[in-house]
Amino acid sequence: MEDEPDRQGPPDDPGTYFGEADFGQDPIIRQESCDTPKQDEIITNEQGGKQSKIAGKMTEVPPMALLEISKVMGKGSEVYLREKDGTPNWHKIDSMSNLDHSLRHATKFLIARNSGVKINDYTLDELSHFAARAMMALEMFMIEGRNEK
Repeated sequence: MEDEPDRQGPPDDPGTYFGEADFGQDPIIRQESCDTPKQDEIITNEQGGKQSKIAGKMTEVPPMALLEISKVMGKGSEVYLREKDGTPNWHKIDSMSNLDHSLRHATKFLIARNSGVKINDYTLDELSHFAARAMMALEMFMIEGRNEK
């Protein structure tokens, strides 16, 4: 019988990515800052509906760009498999390395555009890889900051 590989594909339960973390107490997830409401702050809308107040506005996140980034992340997850515990490979790459790779994709995009290349699969691919790596850099920067405390 062969030994199990050290890594596996995406888990059936996407929640395993986060393990047993209690995000209600995690300042990185809660983004404690002067502009973030308290966790238990309740607001009431015009119709009398009550809900927790949240920071940010997900409806302002560019949906087409987010879909392109998800394609990059999906393709990457097929090549760079998750660990047995569900940890994505990119969690093992620090923020500066992710930033370096994102800037490389941005530079390749700029070279193509400055050379007269119109919007095509190549330029879209470079720009979406830039955005994906920039998001990974930001995420890892936040995780690294939490671990430094």
